[in-house]
Amino acid sequence: MRRAILAVCVAAFFLSFSGCARSTDDTPRSHAPAAAAAVPEVNSGLKAITTRQLLRTVLPAKDAPLLPVLRLPPMTLRAGEKFYLFGRLAGRSNIVRTPLMEARVICAGAGGSPWTARNLSGKAYGVESETGRWLLTVPKNGTFTCELRGRAATLLNPAVARITLDPGLTVLSMIRAPLLSMQWADPGETCVTRVRDPEIPQCNVIRTSVTVLDELVPVVAAQFANVLADVELSREYGYYPGGDATVRLTLWAVPVNGSGRPCGARREVTTTQRITGNLHHIKRNLTLIDVRVNLAPSCGAMLRAGVTVNHVSGNPVTIHGVAYSNGIMLPH
Repeated sequence: MRRAILAVCVAAFFLSFSGCARSTDDTPRSHAPAAAAAVPEVNSGLKAITTRQLLRTVLPAKDAPLLPVLRLPPMTLRAGEKFYLFGRLAGRSNIVRTPLMEARVICAGAGGSPWTARNLSGKAYGVESETGRWLLTVPKNGTFTCELRGRAATLLNPAVARITLDPGLTVLSMIRAPLLSMQWADPGETCVTRVRDPEIPQCNVIRTSVTVLDELVPVVAAQFANVLADVELSREYGYYPGGDATVRLTLWAVPVNGSGRPCGARREVTTTQRITGNLHHIKRNLTLIDVRVNLAPSCGAMLRAGVTVNHVSGNPVTIHGVAYSNGIMLPH
Protein backbone atom coordinates (compact mmCIF):
# COMPACT_ATOMS: atom_id res chain seq x y z
CA MET A 1 0.00 0.00 0.00
CA ARG A 2 2.89 2.28 0.88
CA ARG A 3 5.59 2.24 3.50
CA ALA A 4 3.29 1.45 6.44
CA ILE A 5 1.32 -1.33 4.77
CA LEU A 6 4.39 -2.85 3.22
CA ALA A 7 5.73 -2.90 6.72
CA VAL A 8 2.53 -4.81 7.60
CA CYS A 9 2.27 -3.48 10.72
CA VAL A 10 -27.19 0.00 0.40
CA ALA A 11 -33.74 3.74 4.11
CA ALA A 12 -33.41 1.56 1.26
CA PHE A 13 -30.21 0.98 -0.76
CA PHE A 14 -26.77 0.92 0.84
CA LEU A 15 -27.43 2.45 4.24
CA SER A 16 -27.55 -0.85 6.07
CA PHE A 17 -24.14 -1.71 4.66
CA SER A 18 -22.11 1.45 4.78
CA GLY A 19 -22.15 2.52 8.40
CA CYS A 20 -21.58 5.88 6.77
CA ALA A 21 -22.60 8.09 9.70
CA ARG A 22 -20.92 6.04 12.41
CA SER A 23 -17.44 6.49 13.71
CA THR A 24 -15.05 3.68 14.58
CA ASP A 25 -13.18 3.73 17.86
CA ASP A 26 -10.87 1.35 19.65
CA THR A 27 -13.28 0.17 22.39
CA PRO A 28 -13.06 -3.60 22.85
CA ARG A 29 -16.23 -5.47 21.99
CA SER A 30 -17.12 -9.13 22.13
CA HIS A 31 -20.29 -8.99 20.05
CA ALA A 32 -20.50 -9.04 16.26
CA PRO A 33 -22.11 -6.20 14.32
CA ALA A 34 -25.65 -6.74 13.12
CA ALA A 35 -25.95 -8.87 9.98
CA ALA A 36 -26.86 -7.00 6.81
CA ALA A 37 -29.73 -7.88 4.50
CA ALA A 38 -29.18 -8.73 0.85
CA VAL A 39 -28.61 -5.85 -1.54
CA PRO A 40 -32.03 -4.63 -2.77
CA GLU A 41 -32.93 -3.78 -6.34
CA VAL A 42 -31.02 -0.98 -8.01
CA ASN A 43 -33.84 0.31 -10.22
CA SER A 44 -33.18 -2.45 -12.71
CA GLY A 45 -36.04 -4.87 -12.11
CA LEU A 46 -33.52 -7.53 -11.13
CA LYS A 47 -32.61 -9.05 -7.79
CA ALA A 48 -29.09 -9.10 -6.47
CA ILE A 49 -27.05 -12.27 -6.65
CA THR A 50 -25.59 -12.79 -3.19
CA THR A 51 -23.42 -15.42 -1.56
CA ARG A 52 -22.16 -16.08 1.97
CA GLN A 53 -20.91 -19.59 1.22
CA LEU A 54 -17.31 -19.50 2.41
CA LEU A 55 -14.68 -21.23 0.32
CA ARG A 56 -12.35 -21.16 3.34
CA THR A 57 -12.79 -20.36 7.02
CA VAL A 58 -9.30 -19.12 7.93
CA LEU A 59 -6.83 -16.67 6.42
CA PRO A 60 -3.36 -17.50 7.73
CA ALA A 61 -1.12 -14.48 8.32
CA LYS A 62 1.75 -15.50 6.12
CA ASP A 63 3.29 -14.40 2.88
CA ALA A 64 0.47 -15.51 0.53
CA PRO A 65 -1.46 -14.07 -2.40
CA LEU A 66 -5.10 -13.07 -2.17
CA LEU A 67 -7.14 -16.22 -1.56
CA PRO A 68 -10.71 -16.83 -2.83
CA VAL A 69 -13.20 -16.43 0.04
CA LEU A 70 -16.58 -16.17 -1.75
CA ARG A 71 -17.52 -16.95 -5.36
CA LEU A 72 -20.61 -15.96 -7.35
CA PRO A 73 -21.90 -18.30 -10.09
CA PRO A 74 -20.61 -17.62 -13.63
CA MET A 75 -22.58 -14.96 -15.47
CA THR A 76 -22.81 -14.33 -19.24
CA LEU A 77 -22.55 -10.56 -19.70
CA ARG A 78 -22.49 -8.10 -22.59
CA ALA A 79 -19.89 -5.44 -23.26
CA GLY A 80 -20.83 -2.08 -21.73
CA GLU A 81 -23.21 -3.45 -19.09
CA LYS A 82 -22.62 -2.13 -15.56
CA PHE A 83 -22.89 -3.93 -12.24
CA TYR A 84 -22.55 -2.77 -8.66
CA LEU A 85 -20.61 -5.16 -6.44
CA PHE A 86 -20.53 -5.09 -2.65
CA GLY A 87 -17.90 -7.13 -0.84
CA ARG A 88 -17.43 -7.39 2.91
CA LEU A 89 -14.79 -9.44 4.68
CA ALA A 90 -15.37 -10.07 8.40
CA GLY A 91 -13.42 -12.05 10.94
CA ARG A 92 -11.61 -12.18 14.26
CA SER A 93 -7.95 -12.29 15.18
CA ASN A 94 -6.38 -14.92 17.41
CA ILE A 95 -3.58 -12.65 18.70
CA VAL A 96 -3.45 -9.56 20.87
CA ARG A 97 -3.04 -7.09 17.99
CA THR A 98 -3.47 -7.21 14.20
CA PRO A 99 -3.25 -8.92 11.61
CA LEU A 100 -3.73 -6.70 8.62
CA MET A 101 -6.80 -7.83 6.63
CA GLU A 102 -6.86 -7.08 2.91
CA ALA A 103 -9.72 -7.68 0.44
CA ARG A 104 -10.50 -7.19 -3.22
CA VAL A 105 -13.31 -8.24 -5.59
CA ILE A 106 -11.95 -9.84 -8.75
CA CYS A 107 -13.95 -10.74 -11.86
CA ALA A 108 -11.47 -12.71 -13.96
CA GLY A 109 -11.26 -11.22 -17.43
CA ALA A 110 -13.15 -8.08 -16.39
CA GLY A 111 -10.82 -6.53 -13.83
CA GLY A 112 -11.07 -5.93 -10.13
CA SER A 113 -12.13 -3.47 -7.46
CA PRO A 114 -9.89 -1.11 -5.51
CA TRP A 115 -8.11 -2.75 -2.59
CA THR A 116 -9.55 -2.53 0.91
CA ALA A 117 -7.30 -2.89 3.97
CA ARG A 118 -7.57 -2.59 7.74
CA ASN A 119 -5.77 -3.79 10.83
CA LEU A 120 -7.82 -5.94 13.14
CA SER A 121 -7.57 -4.44 16.60
CA GLY A 122 -6.87 -7.83 18.23
CA LYS A 123 -8.67 -10.83 19.65
CA ALA A 124 -10.32 -8.87 22.49
CA TYR A 125 -12.28 -6.82 19.94
CA GLY A 126 -14.24 -9.72 18.47
CA VAL A 127 -15.43 -9.72 14.87
CA GLU A 128 -14.35 -6.74 12.79
CA SER A 129 -15.07 -6.10 9.14
CA GLU A 130 -14.09 -4.11 6.08
CA THR A 131 -16.21 -3.20 3.06
CA GLY A 132 -15.38 -2.34 -0.53
CA ARG A 133 -17.79 -1.23 -3.26
CA TRP A 134 -17.12 -1.35 -6.99
CA LEU A 135 -18.80 -0.47 -10.28
CA LEU A 136 -17.92 -3.05 -12.90
CA THR A 137 -18.16 -2.02 -16.56
CA VAL A 138 -18.10 -5.20 -18.64
CA PRO A 139 -15.21 -4.91 -21.11
CA LYS A 140 -16.39 -7.50 -23.67
CA ASN A 141 -19.05 -10.13 -24.29
CA GLY A 142 -18.33 -13.24 -22.30
CA THR A 143 -18.86 -15.35 -19.20
CA PHE A 144 -17.34 -14.02 -15.99
CA THR A 145 -16.99 -15.33 -12.45
CA CYS A 146 -16.60 -12.82 -9.62
CA GLU A 147 -14.90 -13.57 -6.32
CA LEU A 148 -14.23 -11.85 -3.02
CA ARG A 149 -10.60 -12.54 -2.20
CA GLY A 150 -8.75 -11.86 1.03
CA ARG A 151 -5.46 -12.21 2.80
CA ALA A 152 -3.96 -11.68 6.24
CA ALA A 153 -0.48 -10.39 6.99
CA THR A 154 1.53 -9.54 10.10
CA LEU A 155 5.07 -9.29 11.41
CA LEU A 156 3.78 -10.25 14.87
CA ASN A 157 3.70 -13.98 15.59
CA PRO A 158 3.47 -14.85 11.89
CA ALA A 159 3.67 -18.58 12.56
CA VAL A 160 0.42 -18.62 14.56
CA ALA A 161 -1.47 -15.45 13.56
CA ARG A 162 -4.66 -15.93 11.55
CA ILE A 163 -8.06 -14.41 10.81
CA THR A 164 -11.06 -16.71 11.37
CA LEU A 165 -13.77 -15.57 8.97
CA ASP A 166 -17.35 -14.89 10.07
CA PRO A 167 -19.79 -16.82 7.81
CA GLY A 168 -22.76 -14.57 8.58
CA LEU A 169 -21.12 -11.22 7.94
CA THR A 170 -18.77 -12.05 5.08
CA VAL A 171 -20.78 -11.40 1.92
CA LEU A 172 -20.45 -10.73 -1.80
CA SER A 173 -23.35 -9.26 -3.82
CA MET A 174 -23.70 -8.22 -7.44
CA ILE A 175 -26.60 -6.35 -9.07
CA ARG A 176 -27.15 -4.60 -12.38
CA ALA A 177 -26.56 -0.85 -12.25
CA PRO A 178 -27.97 1.88 -14.54
CA LEU A 179 -25.88 2.40 -17.66
CA LEU A 180 -25.26 6.04 -16.69
CA SER A 181 -23.64 4.99 -13.42
CA MET A 182 -20.10 6.24 -12.96
CA GLN A 183 -17.04 5.46 -10.85
CA TRP A 184 -13.99 7.67 -10.39
CA ALA A 185 -10.82 7.96 -8.34
CA ASP A 186 -7.83 10.21 -7.71
CA PRO A 187 -4.61 9.19 -9.43
CA GLY A 188 -2.30 9.85 -6.47
CA GLU A 189 -2.13 10.10 -2.69
CA THR A 190 -2.50 13.12 -0.45
CA CYS A 191 -2.13 13.80 3.27
CA VAL A 192 -3.59 15.86 6.10
CA THR A 193 -1.25 16.91 8.89
CA ARG A 194 -0.46 19.72 11.30
CA VAL A 195 3.23 18.82 11.50
CA ARG A 196 5.42 18.08 8.50
CA ASP A 197 6.67 14.53 8.10
CA PRO A 198 9.78 14.84 5.93
CA GLU A 199 9.99 11.07 5.44
CA ILE A 200 6.63 10.89 3.60
CA PRO A 201 6.47 12.92 0.36
CA GLN A 202 2.72 13.63 0.50
CA CYS A 203 3.01 14.64 4.17
CA ASN A 204 5.98 16.96 3.75
CA VAL A 205 3.65 20.00 3.55
CA ILE A 206 1.36 21.15 6.36
CA ARG A 207 -2.17 20.70 5.06
CA THR A 208 -4.98 20.43 7.63
CA SER A 209 -7.80 19.99 5.09
CA VAL A 210 -7.95 18.43 1.64
CA THR A 211 -10.74 17.52 -0.77
CA VAL A 212 -10.41 14.21 -2.59
CA LEU A 213 -12.58 12.37 -5.12
CA ASP A 214 -13.74 15.78 -6.40
CA GLU A 215 -15.66 15.12 -9.63
CA LEU A 216 -18.24 16.63 -11.98
CA VAL A 217 -20.62 13.78 -12.85
CA PRO A 218 -23.28 13.87 -15.62
CA VAL A 219 -26.69 12.65 -14.46
CA VAL A 220 -28.68 13.35 -17.68
CA ALA A 221 -32.43 12.54 -17.23
CA ALA A 222 -32.30 11.11 -13.70
CA GLN A 223 -34.35 12.61 -10.84
CA PHE A 224 -32.09 11.40 -8.05
CA ALA A 225 -28.61 10.05 -7.55
CA ASN A 226 -27.02 7.93 -4.85
CA VAL A 227 -23.41 8.93 -4.19
CA LEU A 228 -20.90 6.60 -2.52
CA ALA A 229 -17.32 7.15 -1.48
CA ASP A 230 -14.90 4.55 -0.12
CA VAL A 231 -11.86 6.31 1.37
CA GLU A 232 -8.78 4.37 2.44
CA LEU A 233 -6.81 6.01 5.27
CA SER A 234 -3.41 5.24 6.77
CA ARG A 235 -1.90 6.81 9.88
CA GLU A 236 1.74 7.54 9.26
CA TYR A 237 4.43 6.42 11.71
CA GLY A 238 7.12 8.48 13.41
CA TYR A 239 7.17 11.36 15.86
CA TYR A 240 5.29 13.94 13.78
CA PRO A 241 3.96 14.72 16.44
CA GLY A 242 3.36 11.12 17.49
CA GLY A 243 0.42 9.20 18.87
CA ASP A 244 -2.99 8.32 17.49
CA ALA A 245 -4.60 10.32 14.68
CA THR A 246 -8.15 11.64 14.25
CA VAL A 247 -9.66 12.89 11.00
CA ARG A 248 -13.11 14.13 10.02
CA LEU A 249 -14.52 13.08 6.64
CA THR A 250 -17.43 14.78 4.85
CA LEU A 251 -18.98 13.34 1.70
CA TRP A 252 -20.85 16.12 -0.11
CA ALA A 253 -22.80 16.47 -3.36
CA VAL A 254 -24.44 19.48 -5.01
CA PRO A 255 -26.26 19.92 -8.36
CA VAL A 256 -24.57 22.42 -10.65
CA ASN A 257 -25.45 24.34 -13.82
CA GLY A 258 -23.70 24.32 -17.17
CA SER A 259 -20.99 26.59 -15.81
CA GLY A 260 -20.27 24.25 -12.92
CA ARG A 261 -21.78 26.56 -10.32
CA PRO A 262 -24.03 25.20 -7.54
CA CYS A 263 -27.74 25.67 -8.31
CA GLY A 264 -29.42 23.43 -5.74
CA ALA A 265 -29.19 22.24 -2.16
CA ARG A 266 -25.92 20.72 -1.01
CA ARG A 267 -26.21 17.34 0.72
CA GLU A 268 -23.53 15.97 3.01
CA VAL A 269 -22.75 13.33 5.61
CA THR A 270 -19.88 13.55 8.10
CA THR A 271 -18.05 10.98 10.19
CA THR A 272 -14.99 11.03 12.44
CA GLN A 273 -12.31 8.37 12.35
CA ARG A 274 -9.70 7.72 15.03
CA ILE A 275 -6.71 5.69 13.92
CA THR A 276 -4.90 4.11 16.86
CA GLY A 277 -1.57 2.45 17.41
CA ASN A 278 -3.11 -0.91 16.46
CA LEU A 279 -5.42 0.36 13.71
CA HIS A 280 -3.01 1.83 11.19
CA HIS A 281 -5.08 1.28 8.04
CA ILE A 282 -8.85 1.56 7.58
CA LYS A 283 -11.37 2.26 4.81
CA ARG A 284 -14.40 4.45 5.55
CA ASN A 285 -17.55 3.95 3.47
CA LEU A 286 -19.73 7.06 3.12
CA THR A 287 -23.14 7.18 1.37
CA LEU A 288 -25.63 9.84 0.30
CA ILE A 289 -29.08 8.56 -0.72
CA ASP A 290 -31.50 10.33 -3.10
CA VAL A 291 -29.59 13.47 -3.94
CA ARG A 292 -32.01 15.57 -6.03
CA VAL A 293 -30.78 16.39 -9.54
CA ASN A 294 -32.26 17.94 -12.71
CA LEU A 295 -34.12 20.58 -10.70
CA ALA A 296 -34.74 22.73 -13.81
CA PRO A 297 -33.69 22.70 -17.48
CA SER A 298 -30.66 24.79 -16.59
CA CYS A 299 -29.89 23.22 -13.19
CA GLY A 300 -28.71 19.80 -12.14
CA ALA A 301 -27.80 17.93 -15.30
CA MET A 302 -24.41 17.68 -13.60
CA LEU A 303 -23.58 16.77 -10.03
CA ARG A 304 -20.40 17.77 -8.26
CA ALA A 305 -19.31 15.44 -5.47
CA GLY A 306 -16.27 15.00 -3.28
CA VAL A 307 -14.93 14.10 0.15
CA THR A 308 -13.32 16.72 2.39
CA VAL A 309 -10.89 15.29 4.95
CA ASN A 310 -9.92 17.46 7.94
CA HIS A 311 -7.05 16.67 10.28
CA VAL A 312 -8.24 16.90 13.89
CA SER A 313 -5.26 15.68 15.91
CA GLY A 314 -2.25 13.40 16.05
CA ASN A 315 -0.01 12.00 13.39
CA PRO A 316 -0.29 12.69 9.66
CA VAL A 317 -2.89 10.65 7.77
CA THR A 318 -2.54 9.60 4.14
CA ILE A 319 -5.63 9.39 1.91
CA HIS A 320 -4.96 6.81 -0.77
CA GLY A 321 -5.73 7.16 -4.47
CA VAL A 322 -6.96 5.00 -7.32
CA ALA A 323 -5.64 1.66 -6.06
CA TYR A 324 -7.59 1.93 -2.77
CA SER A 325 -10.24 4.71 -2.83
CA ASN A 326 -13.13 5.42 -5.22
CA GLY A 327 -16.38 7.35 -5.72
CA ILE A 328 -19.54 5.93 -7.31
CA MET A 329 -22.67 7.66 -8.65
CA LEU A 330 -25.84 5.60 -9.27
CA PRO A 331 -28.65 7.63 -10.92
CA HIS A 332 -32.35 6.81 -10.69
